[in-house]
Amino acid sequence: MRSTEHGRFNRRLKILVGLLVGSALIWIGVRSVQPSGADSVALTTDEFTAIPSVFHVTARPPSLFVELNAQEWSRMTDRDRIEALEAIGRIAGRAGYSGVHARTEDGSAGGQWFPRSGADLLEKPGRRT
Repeated sequence: MRSTEHGRFNRRLKILVGLLVGSALIWIGVRSVQPSGADSVALTTDEFTAIPSVFHVTARPPSLFVELNAQEWSRMTDRDRIEALEAIGRIAGRAGYSGVHARTEDGSAGGQWFPRSGADLLEKPGRRT
């Protein structure tokens, strides 16, 4: 009889260990697929004072939404706009954001930034170069 009890105990122990290992693997898997902005630092307009066209910032991880000063943005060349978006993107990327979406305060399209593709302007053709 003792060997039968010992066999049941081993089987139950193996099942328990299997459940614990399975649970740990599931937990690791869930943690690894969380959105990349889960650990983002909440950014404010204060972090962007060196970029004069930034009017307001709204942090909604994993994306950062930036409102641009329409007058300053309209006076900028495309090159300056790209540089401004890249600068905004560098700050956002270091803070854990996976994208930046920028519009002017009057609602016109500004641009966007993503770590893999960089900055991109979102205006109609015919803009200043």
